[in-house]
Amino acid sequence: MGRVGAAALLAFGLSGALAACGLLGSTASTIGSGTSLASQGSGLSSAAVPDFSGDDDAEEAPIGRICGNRALRGQVMPEIEGEGICGVEKPVRVVSVDGILLMPQPTVTCDTANALAGWVENAVKPVFERRGDPLRSIEIASHYMCGPADAPGHNTGEALDISAFGLESGEAYVVGRDWPDPERGAALAALHGSACGAFSSTRTPVPGGATMAALHYDVTGPGQFDCR
Repeated sequence: MGRVGAAALLAFGLSGALAACGLLGSTASTIGSGTSLASQGSGLSSAAVPDFSGDDDAEEAPIGRICGNRALRGQVMPEIEGEGICGVEKPVRVVSVDGILLMPQPTVTCDTANALAGWVENAVKPVFERRGDPLRSIEIASHYMCGPADAPGHNTGEALDISAFGLESGEAYVVGRDWPDPERGAALAALHGSACGAFSSTRTPVPGGATMAALHYDVTGPGQFDCR
């Protein structure tokens, strides 16, 4: 079974678990329309996330369908060359996934972008639609970067970290703030668990650690972290 198919099956059974966790009926914290989602308690703002694309010419590339996926809109970028294992041969900058805006726009490989699209389409987006408060945006904590990393894939564009989910009503589920909460944290954990059908490995927040404010997803290989 492919990754997207597995994600679809996970999504089918996810609503019951999320209802029990409170996502399908609880009230999440409300944010202002112009406020970074993750800054509402996690200490991480999208404005503070550097752009690691490494090429200003990408701004001139047309925004359109990328990676052969109808759900992905963004820009095809020039090759990123870096030292050592750093660099991306065919990077893309993802603007939106199935109409859901990404803030900021991550620079990743098509494999990473397609994995994100499968998860958002088949698991994340339907859950919030059934709740009656559709998903509006996803806040990206980090994407391509060349440097030391405590999780795989960032040096090669094969990983991204998510810090918050913004809804149409202005409510938000913020990882750094809500993960310890019994109700909202359980809902986030259920959503996070469904990503194993799309990504090869994931990482949950580590209390007191540098990754506390974000959820990690990558396509570097099977079974490195949460997915088995």
